[in-house]
Amino acid sequence: MGIIQKILTFIFIILLAVTIFEIGYLFLYRPIRSANLQNSNSPTVSQSQPQAVEAEDSQAISENNIDLIKKLKAGTLVSAILNIQEQGEIVDVSKESGTRGDLAYEAILRFKDKNGVVSSYYYSANDLKNMKVFEKNTRKIIGFEDLKPGDKVTVKSVVDLTKDINSNILEIEINRI
Repeated sequence: MGIIQKILTFIFIILLAVTIFEIGYLFLYRPIRSANLQNSNSPTVSQSQPQAVEAEDSQAISENNIDLIKKLKAGTLVSAILNIQEQGEIVDVSKESGTRGDLAYEAILRFKDKNGVVSSYYYSANDLKNMKVFEKNTRKIIGFEDLKPGDKVTVKSVVDLTKDINSNILEIEINRI
């Protein structure tokens, strides 16, 4: 075999390998189709914490912080406590039970923010046990069922991110304002 044939064979093998890698890459990492993008904006609530039905660009927690949390390792993580505080006006409150994803809930609280965007809280039986509802301007405890549409509230939640979704809320405080 001559030197030119060896060079051409070598180039052919290289080109064949590159083509196989490119085809493999396309199958493994297909671009997202526009039909899938439309479905990704539909709201889903799978936790007892609210997920606002709003545009993705108004996300309260930056993607960098979410990515940082995702990188935490179970073997080294001792605690991951999240304090959440939100304010709004109650749209609906009910002691309706059901399931939402993996969460079995016993009550729902929906409220809207100053822009009119509605958030929904789905509370499990354990959440209701850990909940304290306070009357406006006092520390007098009232019942969850005493909350009414039109009430302005502050909702404070303490969440343990290391626990299961059905038992991750350590405490909930709802204050009429």
